[in-house]
Amino acid sequence: MIGISHTPSQTRISLLAGVLSGGLLVLAMPKPDFGILAYLCLIPVLALLPGARRSRMLLIGGAAGIISSAGKIYWIAETLANYGGLSLAVGALSTVLLILYLSLYVVAFCWLVSRLDPSSLFFPWFCAAIWVTLEWLQGHLLTGFPWMLLGYTQHRMLPILQTARIWGVYGVGFLIVLVNGSIASLQIAGRSAWRGAIAPALLLLIALFYGLSELNAPPSKHVLKIGIVQGSIPQGEKWRTDVRDGTVERYVKMTRQLAGARCDFIVLPETAFPFYFRGPENAPYYAALTGLARELETPMLVGSLERTEGQIYNRTFLISRTGEVVGHQDKVHLVPFGEYLPFEWIFGYLEGLTRESGRFAPGQAHRALRLPEKGVPFGVFICYESIFPEIARAYANDGAEFLVNATNDAWFGTTAAPYQHFSMGVFRAVENGLPLVRAANTGISGAVDASGRILTRTGLFEPAVFTAQIAPRGERTFYTRHGDLLVALCAILTAVALFYRRER
Repeated sequence: MIGISHTPSQTRISLLAGVLSGGLLVLAMPKPDFGILAYLCLIPVLALLPGARRSRMLLIGGAAGIISSAGKIYWIAETLANYGGLSLAVGALSTVLLILYLSLYVVAFCWLVSRLDPSSLFFPWFCAAIWVTLEWLQGHLLTGFPWMLLGYTQHRMLPILQTARIWGVYGVGFLIVLVNGSIASLQIAGRSAWRGAIAPALLLLIALFYGLSELNAPPSKHVLKIGIVQGSIPQGEKWRTDVRDGTVERYVKMTRQLAGARCDFIVLPETAFPFYFRGPENAPYYAALTGLARELETPMLVGSLERTEGQIYNRTFLISRTGEVVGHQDKVHLVPFGEYLPFEWIFGYLEGLTRESGRFAPGQAHRALRLPEKGVPFGVFICYESIFPEIARAYANDGAEFLVNATNDAWFGTTAAPYQHFSMGVFRAVENGLPLVRAANTGISGAVDASGRILTRTGLFEPAVFTAQIAPRGERTFYTRHGDLLVALCAILTAVALFYRRER
């Protein structure tokens, strides 16, 4: 049944359903962070989709997709205007285009679900599989942008969060859609659908019991004391050469506050020192920072830049307690439009963003570093890399026993973006069963244990020096060993759903 018209009342109901679903999803995400609403957010659209005409389906999906996508990335307009050299109007238009692109995935979900039978026992499972398949595609097409996937709404729901050890953030999203689909099926088909709700309800209970049992596991006795420094340098000042002396002086002064704290390691943010760290022209800064490690007799990780054979790298340098650079890790997955410009023939007008920080070359690979003297392996992912589950997983499989996220979220101001970004780091810790320390230029800095408990965290745009005790772990989780098996199963289930519908 395909039509091109519907009554004004149907139009209003469709728009209201889409707006309600999109709004509930926004409320479930940080900053509002009402994660429980995620289990209801899709019910308004799912209740209207089965058998809906194409025009109505587009109305429902479009409204839900635009509202939810705007809630995820509204802050990009401000970033483009403030640091991209664009007018507010052009920045807003660019953000709208990205919102429309992301909303296409929600529209595709609605189109596929509209072809399903809500009275079927498999309706909730098909809905969940379709959602996860589309989320995975969003994370990989056109360089990938898996920002604020549905599962991230559960970063504070500790029992459910533990299941990420098995199926990652995509699996948590699967469970959420499964619950939404079951409730919608009961709402549409009534008593005839109750049998289809039994298995999803059991899976939810199993997930809760599993999570509670994992949270009761005894803590490790082996701990490291990590010092974290948040310099809080505004993005508008960060890359100015005339304030470079002040930047180095501030970080040296703040880091000295950790003297006597007996830290095992000190971590500073991404590009805390926005110059070529080992360049001859910056020898005084290099001497000051390596000398600081000797003075404190503590290994340090500092973010800076490196020029090698004409290529510029966004790099973190590992300095031993004797002041030697004993290792480094480059940023491999660069930020499109911020650190390189994809499709320049289309997006040449955004060159101002890369002019602010420079165009970088990607690093070669993600390899675990070893903490000097103690020999504990750890993985460093820089800023944007924290939103890609496969990067933290690569470190865990390379033997890392804790994770470090060095980042600069000053681009985002005081919007929801720093809170969203922090929530994704929580998942990287739980997925791999490894504690995480996070050093951010303007916040949010903090530490998370292997179960996703937030041990400490800072506010935004406040200088901070603090310590956190973490327990390195050597065991690998099921997710670390096997990755996104669930995504492959969801892709198969999606194909089965479409084939089944076609045959009918």
